[in-house]
Amino acid sequence: MGKKRNVSAYDAEVYEALSDPEVFSDLFNGAVFSGRLVVRPEDLKPLEEKEVLHSRVDSRYPEILYMIRDVSKENISVPTLLRVILNVEGQREVHYGMPLRVMQYDAARYGKEYRRLQQIHKKAGDLKRPAEFLSGIRKEDRLPPVLTLVFYYGEEQDWEGPLSLHEMLAFPEEFQRQRRWFPDYRMNLVSSRTVNKNDFRTGLREVFELLAVMGDKTAMLALLGREEERYRKLDRERAGLIGTFLNIPLLSERGEEEIDMCTAIQEMILEGKAEGRAEGMTELVLDFLSGKGELQESLREQICRERDPEVLREWVHLAVQAGSVQEFEQKIQK
Repeated sequence: MGKKRNVSAYDAEVYEALSDPEVFSDLFNGAVFSGRLVVRPEDLKPLEEKEVLHSRVDSRYPEILYMIRDVSKENISVPTLLRVILNVEGQREVHYGMPLRVMQYDAARYGKEYRRLQQIHKKAGDLKRPAEFLSGIRKEDRLPPVLTLVFYYGEEQDWEGPLSLHEMLAFPEEFQRQRRWFPDYRMNLVSSRTVNKNDFRTGLREVFELLAVMGDKTAMLALLGREEERYRKLDRERAGLIGTFLNIPLLSERGEEEIDMCTAIQEMILEGKAEGRAEGMTELVLDFLSGKGELQESLREQICRERDPEVLREWVHLAVQAGSVQEFEQKIQK
């Protein structure tokens, strides 16, 4: 029987973002083709995302497994008109069975394409040789390639799960040297660790740039300090992708053309630090001042004595922007 997946509001936003032809094609072009414009938005055609896997345990009672893919599209290559099936599985959390899951999805799609060819020949009645009748297709028939990307946008960007079917299997010692005889299936992981952010043209560039430091709030604030001008004036489409994949609420919902994501991200981080722990923001101030000059003991004591979260919040912003410890000290003394 079919299993219905419950989709949260957050999930729905992710699926909607990945379904956009511009974003979908950019993900494949950046991750697979090093930024070359191979998959074009205008060549994409949406596919039914429900896959059906036929598993005949008994010829009288075939078992049919229904599986829901995140996003599937068909790419029609011009001028050859050859088809390629492209799929994306979005993962915010590590899935320890992901290689098997992707293999099942891809197998279901290949099975569907195989049956489509069989139906075409059955309707045309053009099979002649015994091998053609047995197979239901001709020797020269070919299936469209199926490619699935697993887009991992979790806070911790190191995927700790298996990347292939072999990594999920427990081989007895006497079979270890014969592993190659057992078919493997590798999944295509896409994360900030596996791509070059500069290969992307849409807001995925900023998404991967921020995901690379998402698990290190100090590093993220340092990045925003270096790229402050760019992140303060992001167009709505880019800001929207960041908000979706990093789960960051936009500061404005009034339809402005440019969004200040710098402040939005800083506020998110500082709110996390401010939950009952002024020490967290004190640590951030000291971290950002390190490497910007000698920190006098009197200034360090002043920073550590401050307990007002609002004052510390402002000092974090000043520490990020300051070019030196002296500049920071001058600003907080005003």
